[in-house]
Amino acid sequence: MMTGENKIKAEVKCNQCGQVIQSVSAYEEYLEISKSWGYFSKKDLQTHTFQLCETCYDDLIKNFIIPIEVKKNNEAI
Repeated sequence: MMTGENKIKAEVKCNQCGQVIQSVSAYEEYLEISKSWGYFSKKDLQTHTFQLCETCYDDLIKNFIIPIEVKKNNEAI
């Protein structure tokens, strides 16, 4: 049995819709955000991490007042 940092993440679920976006047998692109809050915030010394599937990401950014910057890559990253 693996514990702690040795534990393999078997699946990743979208925090917005709950769908499995990565599993041992399948993989899809997703956005992962991790924010470590510092002093003087209401979340002092907490780290928040979440994942969004591509559909939920698209739903989020379409409501931005200032559009995101999109750059075209010539090769896969």
